[in-house]
Amino acid sequence: MSSTSSVGRESGITRARAIVVVMLLALFLQFLVGMWLNLFATFPQLAGSSGNIMFGAMMGSMMSFMLSGGMSVLMVHMMMGLVILALAVVLLAIFATSFSSEKKTSFVLLGVAGLGSIIFAGISGLYFMYSGFGNDVYSYLMSVGFILAFMAYFAELLFLG
Repeated sequence: MSSTSSVGRESGITRARAIVVVMLLALFLQFLVGMWLNLFATFPQLAGSSGNIMFGAMMGSMMSFMLSGGMSVLMVHMMMGLVILALAVVLLAIFATSFSSEKKTSFVLLGVAGLGSIIFAGISGLYFMYSGFGNDVYSYLMSVGFILAFMAYFAELLFLG
């Protein structure tokens, strides 16, 4: 019985290691696309975008702008963020179910840190978008969320061996 659970645990570790590598690659690509947007894209300056506008007021105009093809790279950046979020949830589930109790705590804590950092980066990105792409503090906070997530998943990879 213990050999079966040992094999299952090793399978979970191998699966977790592969998904962490995919996560790190996805985060790296997300960083490159985000930097391209930051350096080369011209964001629209919407009338009345002082940063204090409620989300619902700008959602229609921003989404129609993006869907019109004006910001296809921004759409790729946003969709990659959703994929990264899904990967973070899957990894947290694997960490919570595939490890023995003595290792589980550190893996789950790092997984929660990574997921929280990704959520923080995503919310900062939404605030940046809804500020009319004019409040650079939100762009900075998005990059802070990225680097914290990258560090958490890199630590996971190191601990996985």
